[in-house]
Amino acid sequence: MSATSEANSLGSFFAVGVQSAKGTAATTLYRLIATESSLAPEFEYRDTRLEHPSAGGTTSWARAHADQVTGYIGRATVTFPLRPKGIVPVLQATGYQVATAGSATLGYTHTLTQGTDTAHKWVTAMWEVEDSDGAYYVRAVDGRCTSLSISVSTDEIMCTAEFGFLTLAAFSGTQPTYVTEQADEIVPWIGARTDIDIGGYTVIEVIRAAEFTFTNALREDDKALWSQARVNMQRQSIDIQASFSEINASDSIYESLYYGADAGTTVATGPIRGNIDVEWRSADNISGTSPLIPFEFQFIAPSVQWQPGDAPSASGDDLITMSADGYVLGDVATPSTIKVINNVATY
Repeated sequence: MSATSEANSLGSFFAVGVQSAKGTAATTLYRLIATESSLAPEFEYRDTRLEHPSAGGTTSWARAHADQVTGYIGRATVTFPLRPKGIVPVLQATGYQVATAGSATLGYTHTLTQGTDTAHKWVTAMWEVEDSDGAYYVRAVDGRCTSLSISVSTDEIMCTAEFGFLTLAAFSGTQPTYVTEQADEIVPWIGARTDIDIGGYTVIEVIRAAEFTFTNALREDDKALWSQARVNMQRQSIDIQASFSEINASDSIYESLYYGADAGTTVATGPIRGNIDVEWRSADNISGTSPLIPFEFQFIAPSVQWQPGDAPSASGDDLITMSADGYVLGDVATPSTIKVINNVATY
């Protein structure tokens, strides 16, 4: 390393892979095509105690001693366009289990469902920084995704994932196997809404944006005596929200969200329920499939509670639009299913 070393972000990469067990680093990692990434320890400090006699003597220093480091947790953040390969290990890091069917000619369908807390996978991440003096690597092991957002606009579908890791260190050993991400993006203008049901009304109005938020709360304070490392990061809860916004206002969707049913006339005082089944696809097909099929991402939630988002408002010559927030309920056998179709035989 020299005083003139520089690191350009475009030469870096972030990769993530599922571990076979806690404590065993993954040997196959999926290298995401990211727009932003980071991986670093987040330190915990014990504040300096105001003790007497002070080490500062007769001068009253607020920091007579250095703050003690009591532990750390690895923190990673990565933002990337939705592509069909790397999203699967990210979802596994969020608690999903995967079952795969298909073939090279039919495409592989990976069906992801939320597993039990004890079946929650651990992941390894590698962050490479390519500076002018040569690359250096940071590896984090025993991690889980704490939050994932998938934001759909009319231009693109972007994902942001945040991870916590039990251990993190510089890496200089034998490199793992890296799987190259597919160049094809899942795009917002190709796909279908099989069903967006609000209070029994099937939404047909124009929708201009959507966001899926996965909040995977982990117990990050599980520490023990004789160690600065965490013992575990057990899941505390999983919460999934699907929000649709900039929806053209209509009497049907207004009545469904506020009165509980299309053609309703009184304010709903009970929960408004429904379901979601939407999908997006790639512009190009999977090479070698017959018949040709595209890459695909599908979100299915059979039990959803709807709540109004932004209230419709008339302003100037703007279109009047509305938004709706759907909260996935865990009161059915399979509350959340995500299907990914790609050319990966197994995860």
